[in-house]
Amino acid sequence: MLLQNTLWPEVHKLYGHGYEVFCVASNKDGTILASACKASKQEHASVFLWDTSTWKNTTQLNGHSLTVTQMTFSPCGKHLLSVSRDRTWSLFSLRETDQSWYREAYSDKTNGIHSRIIWTCAWTHDSKYFATGSRDKKVVMWEKQNSFVEDKPLSLGGWTAVTPTVNLEDSVTAVDVAPTLTSDQFYLLAVGLENGTIHFYKFRDCVWTLTNTLDNVYNHHLTVSRLRFNSKLKTDVSDNCCFRLASCSADNTVRIYNISF
Repeated sequence: MLLQNTLWPEVHKLYGHGYEVFCVASNKDGTILASACKASKQEHASVFLWDTSTWKNTTQLNGHSLTVTQMTFSPCGKHLLSVSRDRTWSLFSLRETDQSWYREAYSDKTNGIHSRIIWTCAWTHDSKYFATGSRDKKVVMWEKQNSFVEDKPLSLGGWTAVTPTVNLEDSVTAVDVAPTLTSDQFYLLAVGLENGTIHFYKFRDCVWTLTNTLDNVYNHHLTVSRLRFNSKLKTDVSDNCCFRLASCSADNTVRIYNISF
């Protein structure tokens, strides 16, 4: 659709990755671009940060040994979350004193919950939680503990998995969180699966509630590649929050949904 109806002239090329770029992300104000390429070794699994005012590579962040599958900046702009084929996530944070980035926390095989490739991740609008979704059919919500928790792995940097996790019927390939709480003060998550199904969950105080699953006529027929809520909100006649969700899939379609909660 974009190719047929719009013109996107090339303005710049960015060089530095050893292989084809696999995922990109930008912070909220568009001043930083993060990119990562396909990787079978740790030396190629770095995340590159680019200053969009000069298009210079300012930082290379190391934390994975295989391809980074998705990245997302927190809404507050202070954190960058990455997930990988190596079954781990890494959380990089901005050091306010000198504006440098460092790895604050990461999961490993002993504490990461996920046992297969982590395909997707997303932040809540308040940057309090982040969600990860994996081929192991799980969605895990992670929360930063404000106080020291005994026996928690130091690598997690105070972040801990909120229990219980959500177990789905197929591999989780896409997840996103609504840009505000619902009318009844829940976080709203959209979860896309390898079989094309999209589920909607409400989350609050360690409780997950499946609120809706799209009918087959509205679902994709192949893997859901990405989900994204629109940041602009409306309310309906009952003062419910009206969200707009975009989805894309391996079935070569893009779909837009209007959802009220």
